[in-house]
Amino acid sequence: MDPYVPFLARCPKCGYEWLQDGYTRRTLLQLLDSSASGCSSASIDAYCMRCAVSWPISGQELQALSAELAR
Repeated sequence: MDPYVPFLARCPKCGYEWLQDGYTRRTLLQLLDSSASGCSSASIDAYCMRCAVSWPISGQELQALSAELAR
């Protein structure tokens, strides 16, 4: 079984950084690859428990996540 990979994402509404843990390494790599190749429907979404909103993570967060997964 592929374990879930936690990462932080900042809520655009309240500004709090929430730990996200709903994606496996394989799924994240596939979404990052799709995003890099210009597929607009491929995004990595985050969720804020306080505000009850979801959003696609920022480009800066995508880069940080990509660098972390490359280790």
